[in-house]
Formats: sequence, C-alpha cells, structure tokens
Amino acid sequence: MDGGGGAEIDSEALGPEATLITPGVRAGTEAGKDDQKRTMTAGEAVTAGASWVVVGRPIRDATDPLDAARAIAREVEEAMSARGP
Repeated sequence: MDGGGGAEIDSEALGPEATLITPGVRAGTEAGKDDQKRTMTAGEAVTAGASWVVVGRPIRDATDPLDAARAIAREVEEAMSARGP
C-alpha cells in the first residue's frame, strides 16, 4: 500500500474499523490537470475504499464553488451506492 493519492487501498488488511482518508481528490473532469502527480476522482477514491476524501483546489478555484462541491458530492454518492454496504 502506498499512502499517496491514486494508491489502491488494502482495507481488509487494516480491518473494518480503519478510517481511510484520501487527499488529492479532483473532480472527474479535472483529474491530472494540475501540479499534483497522484490524484483520484472522488468516485475513484470511494470505490478504492476511502472513508473520507480531501478536496481543496477544485472547489476553491471553481468559477462556482458551490456547484463544484455539489458535483463532487454527487460523485461520492454514486460511488457509495455502487460500492454497497
């Protein structure tokens, strides 16, 4: 396991009580377009097992930050639904 964004998360090895935080999260349309070398979309992070995602620049730098936050929240919700309980 690698601690950086974009790494596969071995949540089974850590156990069910582990809290997995994924930094470097980008909106689906923005992944890989800035100075961060290892990023994931919010959906990819949740699918990989993240408990929490850290989002900064995509919201801060957006023309409409509220719309950007809502879009990322939708990505998280969709990935959580697909992931199941």
